[in-house]
Amino acid sequence: MRAWIIKKFLLNYLNIYLNRVKRERKHLFYFILSLILLIASIAISLLLLNIIPKITDIGTEEITSTIFPLITGLYILFILLPITGLSSKGEDPSLLLKYPITYTEAFLIESIRSISKLWLIAIYIPPILSILYILSNSFPIFILSSIGYLLFLFHAAGIGYIFFSLLQGFLEDRKFRDTIAIISGLLFLGFYLLIYLLPELIDIEKLLSLSYSIHLLLPSGWVVDLAAQKKIFWIAPITLITLITIFLGKHSFKYSYYISTEKTGGKKIKTSKDIRLPIDKAINAMLNKDLKYYKRDPGLKLGLLFSMIFPLIFGLQSIFTEEEITIFYLKYFGIFAGFFFSFSFYNFLGYERNGLIKLLSSPIKRKDIIYSKNLILGIFFIIYLITTLIALKLILKTPFSIKVITISISTLLITFAATNNTGVRYPEKMPEELRGGRNSSLKGVIFTMILSFILLTPIVIHMTASTNLIQTKIPIPLIFIYSILIYLTLTKKAEKTLKNNEIKIIEKFNREN
Repeated sequence: MRAWIIKKFLLNYLNIYLNRVKRERKHLFYFILSLILLIASIAISLLLLNIIPKITDIGTEEITSTIFPLITGLYILFILLPITGLSSKGEDPSLLLKYPITYTEAFLIESIRSISKLWLIAIYIPPILSILYILSNSFPIFILSSIGYLLFLFHAAGIGYIFFSLLQGFLEDRKFRDTIAIISGLLFLGFYLLIYLLPELIDIEKLLSLSYSIHLLLPSGWVVDLAAQKKIFWIAPITLITLITIFLGKHSFKYSYYISTEKTGGKKIKTSKDIRLPIDKAINAMLNKDLKYYKRDPGLKLGLLFSMIFPLIFGLQSIFTEEEITIFYLKYFGIFAGFFFSFSFYNFLGYERNGLIKLLSSPIKRKDIIYSKNLILGIFFIIYLITTLIALKLILKTPFSIKVITISISTLLITFAATNNTGVRYPEKMPEELRGGRNSSLKGVIFTMILSFILLTPIVIHMTASTNLIQTKIPIPLIFIYSILIYLTLTKKAEKTLKNNEIKIIEKFNREN
């Protein structure tokens, strides 16, 4: 193993990243955001150093039982992030091994890269080190436990990469990529609900006691015990488990390289029958094309799923708060859902990827492109809205009426008016993988938010009138007429903007190929 080669590769990756930060505003924004997160993490860590020692009720056992699950959670973090596409899966092994490096060196490079992301460092370095310092109560022990923790980080990242490598063939299967979008969304919802439900279902003291009783079964517990009990011999098994990880990682990288270079034959894709609606033929054809995109593209499925989940999350959260908030939210659930649906897909041109160049080169009317994008989301939304409202009525006895559906559709139309203009002004090519959020334009998000909130003023007035904050309540029929006029007017403006920006958009997407 040659340390200088690993160092050279890592420095090259660092230079590439810094150049991207300098050149692209998007990367600069994420860098500044990560830097702010790191500063906040350091500030919180310093606060913990001052607060925890002053609390007399917290002993070594309580701190150990709390920190052990947090460190153990890094296994889940490093395993799930690459699989769900929410973090980089690393360099393609076939590209990395074009250079004269060994499998071991390649594995070490990828593992170090996975733990050196700035936002991840902010999460798992300063807070944990501050707690280890409090536990150790001795500078030499703190240094030793810090080394043990860094070795554990490398071990956890290595386990994540090994797990991904062994499942690479399965993960690259289209069926899995389609279902992982749904799985990741449901996991997010489950984790969010667990935060609220766990204190109600399980005694936290018993849970912490269980955590303490099993903490020596995993390497994460060895790190904590090294600091808490001053048992320096734990550094030996931590080092050993890390070396074993490197050994296994070498072979997993070799397997990953084999999978990435293996030639696979093409498979026939089943074609589904087109749906026919009594609308313009061009819009109908675009609608069927987009429907196939939603069936096959995991990124679009993930976006659609999250636009369904977020309104439900806020609704479920309101159940744990005051009764008045719950009633208010459930009454206007469709309004929140309508906003999320259209806002989540403001980058409707970017979802075409390379197909957008071909689409804009065709004689299709530009308004038909915009209408088809809105129509398919509108169909999804109406099905989702009616199904959810029926379920809420059956379970929670919430009101279900034409008025609720009308104002919900009005919200959707108004937000569509905003997103149509944003989508043609700030299109961003969506990557082939699931991480579509990374290619969202910051300008686009801000522009959409501001324009949507301005246009939604009549609906906000209607909602706040029910809370006695405003005395006059705008009638729903007027809101519906207003939403149609706004939608038609601004969509026509979006059509003109698209015609004027076509050449720039094509040039931009060509550069990103």
